[in-house]
Amino acid sequence: MVLREVAPEKPVEAPAPAVPAPRPIMRAEAQMAMAPPMMGARAPMAPPMMMGAMAPPPPPPIRAHPPAQDVVREFAFKKKPNRKVGERTDFTETLYWNACISTDLNGSASVSFDLNDSVTSFRVWAEGFSSESHLGSSSTLVESREPFYLEPKIPLEVSGGDLIRLPVSLVNNLPQQIKGNLRFEIQGKGLSLAVPSLVDSEFTLKEEQRTRKIYDLKVENARESCMLTVKGDSPYAKDSISRPVEIVPSGFPFQMFGSGAIEPGKKDTHTFQVPKELLPGTMTTEIKLYCTPTGTLTDAIKSLNRSPCGCFEQTSMTSYPLTMAVQYLKSHDGTDDSLLESCLRNLAAGYEKLKGYECTTGGFDWFGSNPGHEALTAYGLMQFIDMSSVMSVDSAMIERTKKWLDGRRKKDGGFERNPLALDNFGGAPEEHTDAYITWALTEAGLDTKKDIDYVVKNCAEKKKDAYIWALTAICLYKSNRKEEATVWSRKLAELLKPDGSIADEETSITRSGGSSLIVEATALTILAWLNDDESFGMATSKANEYLVSQCKNGNFGSTQATLLALKAIIAFDKSRACPSAEGAFVVYINDKEEGRLALEKKPKGVLQVADLGSKISAGETKISVEMLDGSKLPYSITLDFFATRGDSSQECKTRLLAKLNDTKLKEGQNTEVQVVVENVSNESLPMTMAVIGVPGGLEPRIDKLKEMVKSGQIDFYEILGRRIALYWRFMAPQEKKNLLIDVLAAVPGTYTGPASSTYLYYTNEHVWWVEGLNVEITP
Repeated sequence: MVLREVAPEKPVEAPAPAVPAPRPIMRAEAQMAMAPPMMGARAPMAPPMMMGAMAPPPPPPIRAHPPAQDVVREFAFKKKPNRKVGERTDFTETLYWNACISTDLNGSASVSFDLNDSVTSFRVWAEGFSSESHLGSSSTLVESREPFYLEPKIPLEVSGGDLIRLPVSLVNNLPQQIKGNLRFEIQGKGLSLAVPSLVDSEFTLKEEQRTRKIYDLKVENARESCMLTVKGDSPYAKDSISRPVEIVPSGFPFQMFGSGAIEPGKKDTHTFQVPKELLPGTMTTEIKLYCTPTGTLTDAIKSLNRSPCGCFEQTSMTSYPLTMAVQYLKSHDGTDDSLLESCLRNLAAGYEKLKGYECTTGGFDWFGSNPGHEALTAYGLMQFIDMSSVMSVDSAMIERTKKWLDGRRKKDGGFERNPLALDNFGGAPEEHTDAYITWALTEAGLDTKKDIDYVVKNCAEKKKDAYIWALTAICLYKSNRKEEATVWSRKLAELLKPDGSIADEETSITRSGGSSLIVEATALTILAWLNDDESFGMATSKANEYLVSQCKNGNFGSTQATLLALKAIIAFDKSRACPSAEGAFVVYINDKEEGRLALEKKPKGVLQVADLGSKISAGETKISVEMLDGSKLPYSITLDFFATRGDSSQECKTRLLAKLNDTKLKEGQNTEVQVVVENVSNESLPMTMAVIGVPGGLEPRIDKLKEMVKSGQIDFYEILGRRIALYWRFMAPQEKKNLLIDVLAAVPGTYTGPASSTYLYYTNEHVWWVEGLNVEITP
């Protein structure tokens, strides 16, 4: 590979500041810069020395609180040791990053790193200050070249039925003509050349010639992860480049769930009505047995990782379960050391990201902007304190957070709520907010006697609300006021439903509703009752069985519902763990045995039955599970498939319109997606989302999305494959959001995007769907 330096931009030197300049970067800033910024969020400080694929200049720096000590971190990209010459598979974007480089007396310094497999230009940024405290920066380009290379341009994800008109560029940088063969290799099913004979074809390139050829690829309606490799061989040079292609079925996604806890000698049966519009070949099943709490936790983490994850709470929904998993693994003998190491590594990465959401004026916010949210900060405080029991957490940050929350107390009791932050956590009724923050401060070890007294008198006694009563009982138990706590625990016992749920509550701290709200209240009730298991043991067991039955492939509803359910289930298991025994878990479909898992005496984690999707067709399907010997264990059943019609919920309080302005485009043309999100209710809505599916050959304009955030049209966004997740903190009654999302026709072909949807983030069981967008792009 040849490196060629392009003329650098003219350095810029700023005048000397009035006071000595600070050190270039502190530990928190260095670690934040190591993690790639979420699109739409404020990015970390631009590093003093950074190299990556050519991109716009980094955004303005943000403040990071100085830690107790400084740590300098350097990242230098290294090629994989087993990489073969002529094979290009690694396209890592950031190649070098260093927070603190010292020059010699002549102002020179050297760094070392490898280039990735991209044949492109790389932008190098350097920022620093002199011994006289003059600030300066400079930028230059480094170009990587190959004597001969290929460059296919292919979408990362496509739908079944799409036709990819794959452009492949062939570039000869040699001073002579070359001849060779171009060959296609495809790993995985569902992707094939429309003209099979072109799988191996000849090419001729004159000296210093560049040309482009188009190859049609057909996409079948399947679920498959393919790897497309294009190889060029000649006597003088060769190149091979591999790109992943994810195939998703067309149509509307469906999921059906069943769950419970199966006892030895018992059989549970679940009946599913699979719609007649089922798309053949798209049905998959996940039937899981959770042998230990870590199995439930790791499955929840996998499920949550498939959801939008751009804000503080969403990020914490992987880090908090990881914290619980590490606590469990460290407190039990015979656990998997590799699992513990993996959990700690991922937890450390999540912690670094969470710190970036701290507000400059104090507290935390979903996206790190001022002002801080009192209740969200309370939630974060609980999380950081739990996290500190298993890893190093910035104690100064915890103390800042405690102090900020403490300063939000009202003179007459309760807590202030910033009027600019009245949405979701910040927009719950005053009674729920005061009870929740008091719980957080009590868990943090602060003196909350007056706060608890205020919650009892002004919240619990004034509202018949299981959510508030459970928080009140927990606070009283934690403060060694058992007699008073028992009063509220008994009130909760009176609300216990035959199915084990606690379903008499107005709302929650996140203004959730539906099944998520019931799960939250039931989980908090279990956490209260476990403090007096002698009095409420039977009720606790019944409520726990209800919680287990709400598991949907590791998920229990909204993020808050899932977190509280996990906390309750882990606490319940800790209080009364049952010995395991050898046995078998058997699965029947329409009374015929189709799957079996053998259970060891001490099974670990999650056991999963092989996919049985091919055994299920449209119509009524009965799936039964049976435990032969063994011990009582929770399980979950998930049917995942696509259908030609959507299943929109009439209880969804929002509606969506998504339409392409142009459905026929030339490669390189721009167009817009019209998006209209409407609140059809007469009430203000908490965190609202729209997820827009983009056809495979189109690419969203990231710069335009950032402008939409800056202008206030949206509060945040994420790119999730071909989907653009849009966030609004709240929507007013009957409000409409009208947007134009800029997209670029990047890859020729005929494409259908995934179905688009809208829903309330904290009531995600009610979704409104619209059909996927269609586009034809010509070369």
